[in-house]
Amino acid sequence: MGSKRGTLLIHEESNATKTLLLRHRCSWQRNIPFIGHRWDTITKREDGNFDYFVHWLAKEKPILKAHLENATYTAKYLSPDIQNELIELAGEEVLSSILSNARNAKWFSIMADECADVSNIEQMAICIRYVNEDNDVN
Repeated sequence: MGSKRGTLLIHEESNATKTLLLRHRCSWQRNIPFIGHRWDTITKREDGNFDYFVHWLAKEKPILKAHLENATYTAKYLSPDIQNELIELAGEEVLSSILSNARNAKWFSIMADECADVSNIEQMAICIRYVNEDNDVN
């Protein structure tokens, strides 16, 4: 494969991944579950919203469709490990955005609550409220 073709493939795979993440962000914002319950080791697919959404979007996006048809299994980014990593990265992005907004806020408050879960492990929830320059409470 020539270097030009290789660069084009990397660019197309990157675009497919960006398209997928941007489109799936709406489900994250609406608290729609991401991962399904079963991973099929034969078909390399699972029954969750992420997998459904990827294949539904592939009908509309030729780049994503070609990516799913032509990429090797490890380059499709559909495994549960990759999904968990995407969830972690999205969580870090959200946390970073909230902390940045709170740091720049006129006023902020922090509330924490702790209790034991059913397995007797202490869990702590932290809530941050802040008022921005436009006096919007977040």
